[in-house]
Amino acid sequence: MYSLIVVYQCKNLGDALLTTPLVMALLEKFPDAHLVVVCKSASVPIFATLSQRVSVFSKPESIGDWLTLIGAIIKTPNRCVWLPHASTAGLALAKLTLSKSVCPSPIQHRLLGRADLSCPVRLNPWRHTADTFLDSLRLLGYEIRDADRRIHVKSLLDRDIESVKGIPDKKYVVMHPGSRWMFKSPSSEVWSQICRTLSERGYTIVVTGGADLQEKSVCESLGNIPSVINVAGKTDLYQLAQLIKNAEGFVGIDTFSMHLAAGLGIPGVVLFGPTSELIWGPYGMDNRLHVITSDHSCMPCHTDGCGGGKVSDCLNTLDPDMVTETFVRVLDGNE
Repeated sequence: MYSLIVVYQCKNLGDALLTTPLVMALLEKFPDAHLVVVCKSASVPIFATLSQRVSVFSKPESIGDWLTLIGAIIKTPNRCVWLPHASTAGLALAKLTLSKSVCPSPIQHRLLGRADLSCPVRLNPWRHTADTFLDSLRLLGYEIRDADRRIHVKSLLDRDIESVKGIPDKKYVVMHPGSRWMFKSPSSEVWSQICRTLSERGYTIVVTGGADLQEKSVCESLGNIPSVINVAGKTDLYQLAQLIKNAEGFVGIDTFSMHLAAGLGIPGVVLFGPTSELIWGPYGMDNRLHVITSDHSCMPCHTDGCGGGKVSDCLNTLDPDMVTETFVRVLDGNE
């Protein structure tokens, strides 16, 4: 049906990783098509070596970049632009290249018109993001099997890398306590207690995270606890994937690392508060992560902390000992 399918996914790392089930399903459902994934430069490693039939373009940043991408697309007849998310830029790319457009959510622009194929408005919002991406294939009449519901991390494990310094040879636990949106994380006191209890139980904890100032500060404070090794801001995506792959377990929150751990089949726990685990939780056939939430009636609120104050009571009131006990039970296969 299509000779070229352009998947326009220019959101964040987690969104990119959750698009891999769709990309692999497209390769199977359209065996004669070549795929081009357009994504942010930071997400390129996620798609780089998924398949020889997949090429990756960084999101165009200049008119010249756009012209290069458009020129590459229009060389192939029977082309389609696939929009996992509603995107005005992606829709414009479809219109400029005279390509069919497919989107799993209704999208219409007053100048560009609407996507050629889109799903109806969902009255029930509680559907996982990765499944909504796959809905665009269901829209065309393709069956989605359980085997299609899998995060693919091959590209992040497909090359030799320099090991992160200071990581022990013995088994360790990866903890990812931070995010660019720290309202998705409990206080440093909660994390400190979890670390101390795990340390007392004989676990070595490797703390990962980004370079954002607030996130970095939490990770540095945890690094002062015995048996905790802080490598936040010191890993690229390849090193992070290897760290999690070799870990005994994972403890974290709603973030890219959680999706990576789910795709790698690493057991552990993740803490959810303001965001919905039904929409953004650990996903796929390989997932072995257990979600922990509180009993606050306002969850999930999808707001920037309680009252917009960047602090979420539903996370700060979680019992650190309960989190640790649940983690141990998950590792023992009893949860």
